[in-house]
Amino acid sequence: MKTAKQIMTKSIHSVNPTAAVKTIIQKMAKAGVTAIPVVDKKNKLLGIVTEADVATHELNPHTPRAISLLGGLIYLENTEKYNEELKKFCAQTASDLMTKEVITINENATLDEIIAIMQEKQVGRLPVIDEKGILKGIVTRTDIIKAIN
Repeated sequence: MKTAKQIMTKSIHSVNPTAAVKTIIQKMAKAGVTAIPVVDKKNKLLGIVTEADVATHELNPHTPRAISLLGGLIYLENTEKYNEELKKFCAQTASDLMTKEVITINENATLDEIIAIMQEKQVGRLPVIDEKGILKGIVTRTDIIKAIN
């Protein structure tokens, strides 16, 4: 059974947490990638900026419906999603825009495990990290197709 170490892309485009959002978008477009890991100086994975994060940054956040009652507002929708969208809309750097809770795998994850995680978590890529959180590579859906072929 093939493992993440065997199928992952090792030459990864990444950015530091202070990278400007405009720079990140340009780098993603130039590299032709749909996500870019955010790493510190030691290459420790801090987060990831995905095309969904970029789309949220570019769109005006949907204001939750509310009613006014006795001088106050009662929200009819969850405000957490709005707050997250607003934060990403106002983002200036990678650390503002990135998704911090990244689903990752280690180098020994099998192809079956990788596919199961991607399907269950509905993600298109999985960063590969070591026991210290250092980014070693990334497995994308394209890598899986190549491994199956």
